[in-house]
Amino acid sequence: AIGDKVLGLRLSCDELAPWAGITPEMAPHIAAELASTGVDYVVVVRGSIYSVEKTRVDFHEGPGYNLATCAAVKAALPNTAVFLQGSLDHVTAEHALAEGACDGAEITRGQLADSHLVEKLRQGQRIRPCIRCNQTCQVRDNRNPIISCVVDPTTGHETDDPDWAVPTSRPRSVMVVGSGVAGLETARVAALRGHKVQVSDIAPHAGGTAALLPHAAPFVQWLLAELSDAGVALHLGGSAPRSNADVVVQATGSVRRPLEIAVAPNANVLDVVGRATSALEDI
Repeated sequence: AIGDKVLGLRLSCDELAPWAGITPEMAPHIAAELASTGVDYVVVVRGSIYSVEKTRVDFHEGPGYNLATCAAVKAALPNTAVFLQGSLDHVTAEHALAEGACDGAEITRGQLADSHLVEKLRQGQRIRPCIRCNQTCQVRDNRNPIISCVVDPTTGHETDDPDWAVPTSRPRSVMVVGSGVAGLETARVAALRGHKVQVSDIAPHAGGTAALLPHAAPFVQWLLAELSDAGVALHLGGSAPRSNADVVVQATGSVRRPLEIAVAPNANVLDVVGRATSALEDI
């Protein structure tokens, strides 16, 4: 329909190649030359076949690492739409738009974590965060496996799963034993459907090991905020009352055991989970 024309251009503006390749300093001029042929938009990306791991980085790099490069390209293309890309969350995207660094923002993994992200932004609702773990969404496999998400079990299974938000016709009392992410998600869905839910855990803090990880903690906080809004009672530190619940869900996870490894006699062995748990208890 558009004839012999490129509609839009996805341009690596920092190839991170061993011999330099395209650099951020070159990118604005190259983008302007290419855009002069009449493309409708340019998406500023980073990485190449020589730096594939940088095309979709994980939580080790903060969101918006392409922001400065995108702003420079935008300044060189006043009449072409320029889109920002790069591990964006909605806060960084909105900031970039407000500052005029781009005309639009591209969020992929964030919409795998919360498929209602755009509508929730419009309505000012809480958004389930992408933790940028790349655990089940980074698919580089010609067998075409399902893309899924660790914070939303339905992602990739939308045509198979039921609608978890449909109100139950049989409200019951539910006790969830265990406040890790599995227990908290179970409680959230049960409360969303209209059940009366309580969560119990002998641990002094909710979220399990995920709460100790800087990139995963925001997901735990999202779950706790959702449970608070739903009126779910949370009993920590073994303080749960005797349960007369209609349904009890065990979500206590695995049992830790000593590591059976050989270490030097004078080696310092650090129990990361144990240390982090103690630190949380001291707060």
